[in-house]
Amino acid sequence: MNNYTSAEPVFTATAPGSYTLTCTVTNKYGCTSTCSVTICVTDVRVPGTSNKVYLCHTDAGGSNPTTLAVNTSAVDNHLSVHGDKLGKCGETPCAQQLISRSSVEEIIINEETPFSVKVLPNPSSNYFTLQVQSDLKEHVEIRVTDLQGRRVYNTRGNAASFRFGETFVKGIYLVEVVQGDQKRVLKLIKHRTHSVYGGHPPVGGWPLA
Repeated sequence: MNNYTSAEPVFTATAPGSYTLTCTVTNKYGCTSTCSVTICVTDVRVPGTSNKVYLCHTDAGGSNPTTLAVNTSAVDNHLSVHGDKLGKCGETPCAQQLISRSSVEEIIINEETPFSVKVLPNPSSNYFTLQVQSDLKEHVEIRVTDLQGRRVYNTRGNAASFRFGETFVKGIYLVEVVQGDQKRVLKLIKHRTHSVYGGHPPVGGWPLA
């Protein structure tokens, strides 16, 4: 196994047999889920050669099985066009007992990739400042819609802070923040803008609605 904590590990067998791989996924809250898959590994290489493998070839009716030794460059054609099978005819790959437990690998995928989003101030009577904290390298995409589903703002970039909302009218909005395979959705509340009062706060301060 090339990496025991990767979401896309590469497994390279060193001997024929059945290998059971167990994958455990743990999220940031400590919840786990486990599943296993068994992989059958058969050595179909022709001894003494560097570019030939065994194939079981049958005629158009699926009869008369014949073991062939073919170049690796011809394998795709034999499998897709002729319906041949890798390995010698009459073999039953992985019919033997599963190999010892020492061969069982456990892959742990950690979903604790730091990705957090916060908006300040919220509610706001002017603009919103959205801050993204993330270890991901992909661009951040921000989409804001009103409660009718109409998009009122959209931007994309690699900044950690975005400012928007000065032109939003009073109401409730949903902001969707996407980076790679991570996504967060937050509710924004826009109060009456200051311009209603000519830029000066009324007696008692700005209204909350």
